[in-house]
Amino acid sequence: MQKGCGDYTRNQLDVLTEFVKKLGAGGLIWMRVKEDGLEAPISKFLTDEEKNNIIGSLNAKVGDLVLILSGPKQKALPIMGNLRLEMAKRLDLKVNLTEDELIWVTKFPLFEWDDETQRFYAMHHPFTSPLNEDVKYLESEPAKVHARAYDLVMNGNEIAGGSMRIFNSELQAKMFTALGISEEEAKKNSAF
Repeated sequence: MQKGCGDYTRNQLDVLTEFVKKLGAGGLIWMRVKEDGLEAPISKFLTDEEKNNIIGSLNAKVGDLVLILSGPKQKALPIMGNLRLEMAKRLDLKVNLTEDELIWVTKFPLFEWDDETQRFYAMHHPFTSPLNEDVKYLESEPAKVHARAYDLVMNGNEIAGGSMRIFNSELQAKMFTALGISEEEAKKNSAF
């Protein structure tokens, strides 16, 4: 959602749609918040309650433009980041940092689903430990498992990172199972 760009023309919105499609997005849904509610090509598919819920959940105000990407989450997130930067450029928004800003990024997903092969892959490597509280999901719901990993980001740039390695053979076996790596394959493959 970008403040103050609800007056974007249809042509400008079509250009944004083409921008994200070139990056690999399935499409772009746009909604302009007007005095009388949401204006959007998909409005006819939404009830008034659904429109009001969108406005309320996003804390959207009149004059806001809501942009929604379609496509798989792991693909859509970086595209949304690029769209955010493109909108900042188009709106001539400048970031003026007078002091360094640091943030710790934690709770990374441990696994990434691949639609083509229909299986999970390790986001970092198969030896990254899961969060202790997420171990219970390794076998039943791997998409819910987060890694014991971190990044330190300063002013938008990663300056440090790390992870806890798996040191328990039973946990490592569960990790391999979640990744579809058999015990024989793990023993045979020198990388494991």
